[in-house]
Amino acid sequence: MSSQIYRAQDRIVTLLTNDAYFTDPDTTKLIRVFSQRQGDLANELARCLNDQGIGVTVMLPVVTWEGRMIAIQLGLRFTIFVSENPVVNQTTKTAEDVTEKIFKLLQWQPNGTNVAVNQMHQASKFHIGNPAARLMAPTKDHPTILNYALSINTTVTIP
Repeated sequence: MSSQIYRAQDRIVTLLTNDAYFTDPDTTKLIRVFSQRQGDLANELARCLNDQGIGVTVMLPVVTWEGRMIAIQLGLRFTIFVSENPVVNQTTKTAEDVTEKIFKLLQWQPNGTNVAVNQMHQASKFHIGNPAARLMAPTKDHPTILNYALSINTTVTIP
């Protein structure tokens, strides 16, 4: 059985990759979604930016203690990076378009953990964090790449 933390991260990837917006049958419009657990992330994203010109990476940089009950509650603060190479992008979908779509797809969706216990609780659903998104400064090596960092949060209960 996988951990609650892993299942929440996997749920984000699944919600995105199951949507037709990201899995367009026209491979020039396909938007790949990666998680930090998928092998050589840097090379996969670089290849994606060179081929399609846009990609999405789901990462979990922060876990907080939210324990207010007998059970252990953890706050998961996901960062979803939307990266675009505007020079190469063939998808007709900009980083800003993808950002809006991600927010629409994830807001108030169940996080896939503790379903029997938490399905009615708002804490067990994904919600947009604050700040919702921020444009990261371009790197010296890749000054034309746009990187938006989106904030998606949820809470899991460890039984």
